[in-house]
Amino acid sequence: MNQYPELSFISQFSDPSTIITESEVHQEICKSLKSEEGDKHKCLLKEEIAFGLKGEFGLSNNWGTFFSPAHSTQDESGSIVDYPSIEGIDAEVIEYWTHRALNECHPLLKARYIDLVIDFKWKATQTKPAPSLIDDFIDCVITLSKNNLFAHLHYARDKFKRGLTLALQYNKTEKFAVLISAIDIY
Repeated sequence: MNQYPELSFISQFSDPSTIITESEVHQEICKSLKSEEGDKHKCLLKEEIAFGLKGEFGLSNNWGTFFSPAHSTQDESGSIVDYPSIEGIDAEVIEYWTHRALNECHPLLKARYIDLVIDFKWKATQTKPAPSLIDDFIDCVITLSKNNLFAHLHYARDKFKRGLTLALQYNKTEKFAVLISAIDIY
């Protein structure tokens, strides 16, 4: 039995052969947040964090993570306020993102949830992500490449770079080689 309610916006992105962007998904989540209540609203808040975070190389943050807040500002007391906030990423959010990663059929969305779990699981739960997640992330990047599903070349570059970084970090030499081959073809 599914412990999470079905979210209507997801069906728009269910075709694994459609070119989509993470920002398009984020826009639909924001629209849906205005009309949903209860458990659906709670799930949408987890989705909003997932797609509100920036996952780009060269961005710095004080979280010690790949993903960073979309923006930061100072409050009246001079403290930095991040949006989304890392305080909103707890074990419950990691569990939800893991569920979405395991049940998502679109490789871009699946890669996003997997990458979030890899990046935040230790911070939220003090447990390491399953090593198979790195393989799954890289497989998603390869699928996106083979099926030409990147909306823009810079999205491809960022996903390849992230995949290569994870392959090196987790000593996945075979996956590293496969990614290099996929880059050459792309």
